[in-house]
Formats: sequence, structure tokens, C-alpha cells
Amino acid sequence: MLQTIELHAATRTTVGDDSWAWLRPPEPCAEGAYPSAGMRLGSRTISAVVRSPGPPALTVEYVALYLPNGARRYVRDLHRAMDRCRGIDAEGRWDILDAGVAGRDSLLLRLRHDVTHADRTAARNTYLAVARVGRVLVVVADVGGAAGDGRRELVEQLINPALRRTYFLL
Repeated sequence: MLQTIELHAATRTTVGDDSWAWLRPPEPCAEGAYPSAGMRLGSRTISAVVRSPGPPALTVEYVALYLPNGARRYVRDLHRAMDRCRGIDAEGRWDILDAGVAGRDSLLLRLRHDVTHADRTAARNTYLAVARVGRVLVVVADVGGAAGDGRRELVEQLINPALRRTYFLL
């Protein structure tokens, strides 16, 4: 998992309940869980409020270990689902911004969705990097904060260190 130094001195918190379930892992356009969900052996999620660079924003990291070919199948399920629904589901509009952001089996996604805070609704962007290495799937997301959108550049900065920290699982 990402460490405090990589998170710009932010304190990490383990996420244990259903918080951020739509990021663990993201399953846009799914009617139920993706077929690959049954191949997941275990997972862990942390969150941190990253204050630098820019305004404070909530960053979430999800790491899952799959049976052989399970993580690869998840990435394939994700591609197929996005093609099928053209990225629009109950959460909002999902867009693939880049492929190969952290290796061959990786995607950079943006979710444009409505957020209600203090009786006001605003459109926000959450950025996610989804990457697979062997049997491990890593998702790093920046959901933003009260001040606004998540940050694409922060997600792109964190995905490779997050992947490097998973090599002991391989």
C-alpha cells in the first residue's frame, strides 16, 4: 500500500466498511458484480486526505489479489462493460482518458458525477487509475474534496509507486 511519504505526508486510514464501494474495484455499467469478482481472493483499501499539491482531496487506494488470470479478466470485464454502455450508468459518465498509463493492462478513467454537499449539487470529476500486474489489481482514485474535483495528475503520480509496493504479492 502507498506510504505516508508518497501521499505527501497524509495520514493513511484503513477503509473497512462499504465506504467507497463503487471504487473497490470500479465496475461501471455492471448489472451486479463483474464475472471476475468470483476470482478475487482478498483485498485491502486505504484512504488519505492529500493536501499537496493543491487543495485537500480524498485519495483512495484499493489492492486485490486474484486467482490466476482473475485480474486480467477484471480488466477485460471493465473494457467490455464500458463498450456496452458507452460509459453511462447510475454513478454518472465514465470515460477512458488513457490506456497504458502504468503498463499494458492499465487505464486512466474519469467519472463525471453529481455530488450534493450542504443542499447544493455540483458536477464533479473523480479520476481513477486501474492497473494489473500478474494476479494483483491496483486502483488509485482521487475523488476530490469540498473544494472541487479530484486531480488527474495526482492519480498518475501515485499509480506507479502503488504498483511497485505490490510486487511482494506476486
